[in-house]
Amino acid sequence: MFFPLSKALAFGCSPATWAMLLLALAAALFAGRRLRAAVITAASAFLVALAFSTPVVAGELERWAESSAKDTFRRDGGYDTIVIVGGGSADDPRVDGAGAALLAGLSENVLYSGRISRRTVDRLVARFRGWGLDDRRFVIEARSRNTRENAQESARIVAERGWRRVAIVTSAAHVERALGCYRAVGLDPDVLVVDRRAPAEQGVPPDLWPSREALRRSRQVMHELAGRLVYRAMGYTR
Repeated sequence: MFFPLSKALAFGCSPATWAMLLLALAAALFAGRRLRAAVITAASAFLVALAFSTPVVAGELERWAESSAKDTFRRDGGYDTIVIVGGGSADDPRVDGAGAALLAGLSENVLYSGRISRRTVDRLVARFRGWGLDDRRFVIEARSRNTRENAQESARIVAERGWRRVAIVTSAAHVERALGCYRAVGLDPDVLVVDRRAPAEQGVPPDLWPSREALRRSRQVMHELAGRLVYRAMGYTR
């Protein structure tokens, strides 16, 4: 039940969705001859779309979402496993981050958790073997559909393997929700933070030119922030 709800949440958290709903309301008001209210509502739809498609707004949202991400990964190693929390691609920065740690000898094993295609599984296997890992040193859990299920499946595998010292690797914006989910299932992993997307503050004039890419970035952040609230309300994070 939670999975379709999470997809509905993703749709509802999109600024583009808000703008379309406002335009639909404006059309209804116009049809009802409430012209002043219709104009104000249509203007609001335009302003919402404009604001969230502006790179400076997207960047500030990313900075806010990533501000709570603390990297606690120990560079002296000794981890039984590193858990890659989702990502969806064999070339994701989360996979790259885990690979760098494994090549440096900081972990004995690696666990990938997240729903992926058969083709992506094959590519992950090739990458893991390319790092010098034999098949006993990596696990690919490709069933979990969201962060809560990532944590549940990871906890099951960690217990089965008898692993004790665990680290997770995920994107900066995702750290707060992911860590809360893993703690809720009884794990207390260190965190390797990757993929910080907020632009560096360089004292240059802000980019105010709207773009589809900025709108996409804003939507991703709003989805993450809404996800944190929902997960807390449902008791999925600790």
